[in-house]
Amino acid sequence: MILDQNHQLYKFHQSVDWDYVASKLNRFSDNSEKNCFIAALFYLRTMQDCSSEEAIKQWGECPYWRYFCGGESAVAMKDFPYSPYLLDIWAREMDEEAVDVMVNALLRPALSKTLLH
Repeated sequence: MILDQNHQLYKFHQSVDWDYVASKLNRFSDNSEKNCFIAALFYLRTMQDCSSEEAIKQWGECPYWRYFCGGESAVAMKDFPYSPYLLDIWAREMDEEAVDVMVNALLRPALSKTLLH
């Protein structure tokens, strides 16, 4: 599947400082890819104000949600790769922290460019 590189979520995925996300959320798992994936989906869930079940359903239906959460490799996925309960656990354990990390990860590259010019 070829995605539109001008789609907002495609651009967001490209602009996130994923290393920052992984470093800030490493206390939940030593699997940084999993942490970034769940943080991204948690962010989308929060921004869309939907339930975990609805977010996972949307992830399955929308290739841009899959791309935002896991890059090119996630676009071709048919099944959600983790326990659906992870989003609820994150909601209980992290709540706003995960959203703050994602917002900061989205802003960091833009701020770096602005400060360098």
